[in-house]
Amino acid sequence: MSVLGTWSIAMKSPFGEQKFDLTFTDDPPRAVMSGNGDDTTEVDNVVFDGDTATFTQDVASPMKLHIVWTVEVEDDALSGTAKAGMFPAQKVAGTRV
Repeated sequence: MSVLGTWSIAMKSPFGEQKFDLTFTDDPPRAVMSGNGDDTTEVDNVVFDGDTATFTQDVASPMKLHIVWTVEVEDDALSGTAKAGMFPAQKVAGTRV
């Protein structure tokens, strides 16, 4: 099953649980995150490899961090990790919207 499409994501972080939508498109490879309200963030270095996607994100708030994401799709479920700077990797889970 393809990683392309929109996913409803939840992850626990050192700053509390984070919920957002993540949309993957492939022409060109791209991912956009949208949270509460109208805020959207385009991520960088998107690579698709079968049912796996990797990408990076730079965050300025609540502190400046470089996050490396690796997610994998099985049917309509997404799982993986987000590794932010000095913090341990956090588990990520989601479902296809």
